[in-house]
Amino acid sequence: MSHALDDWGSQYETFTSYDGIKFDAWCSIGEDLADISGITIYREYLREFQLKNEDILPIQRLSFEAFFVYFAIQSRQQISKKAIIAQLKTNPHPLDKYRCNVPLSRIPTFRTVFNIKKGDKMWWHSTNRVWED
Repeated sequence: MSHALDDWGSQYETFTSYDGIKFDAWCSIGEDLADISGITIYREYLREFQLKNEDILPIQRLSFEAFFVYFAIQSRQQISKKAIIAQLKTNPHPLDKYRCNVPLSRIPTFRTVFNIKKGDKMWWHSTNRVWED
């Protein structure tokens, strides 16, 4: 696995460990990369839309905040402990919480809008993504 893949897998494993879940990210690395790439593309599309429409900075910030909040809302999941165990063994995707939090934590705009700082659980040392800004 390349260094970038090691880093992405390590982040999913670290974020799940915050909740006491042992997760092997190697099994879902393709899906993880798709999630990280997807949110980066969505963010870029919103940014291009803002520039095209010459949105003022406060509107740009509110647009990003709303986008990130709605992304998190659509990622909510209620799941029993038994179902978590089964999903970790059979599903090629991480749990929805991590499919949301890991990609968001890698977006500098997200960090700025929500004032994410080193030491916060949503902080990750890298903002490396498949599609860079």
